[in-house]
Amino acid sequence: MIVLDSSFVLAALLPDERTQFVRSVLMATAAGQHAPALLPFEISHVLSRKHRRGEITLLERDALLRALEGQMISFAPAPSGATVRAIAELAVNHRLNGYDAAYLELALRLEAQLATLDDDLAKAARETGLTVHYIAHP
Repeated sequence: MIVLDSSFVLAALLPDERTQFVRSVLMATAAGQHAPALLPFEISHVLSRKHRRGEITLLERDALLRALEGQMISFAPAPSGATVRAIAELAVNHRLNGYDAAYLELALRLEAQLATLDDDLAKAARETGLTVHYIAHP
């Protein structure tokens, strides 16, 4: 079982960022991929920003969003109050933003591995004892 963060999923979706490392982690974990419910919002935000900057067309953005729908990712339901407090605590303790702390909290709660290309999130996950699939992102 593995929790995928937005940096990792974006690397999987964007052809120019899809590396052998990303492909191998996705292939090895295809049956047990999880993410917080915020993942589609983060992906949509990044792809819309790429469109506004002229990096991708609207058709490409929409195709990438459809590709996200086709991923076999189980999304965690909206968090309870206790989960939100746990996320806030992880954010403070590990100097993370709330979004990244949500991925960390889910991995801890599921006792799962974590896949990320984010330096700070990878460091925090290692500090909590999680197995981390990480490679520095260019």
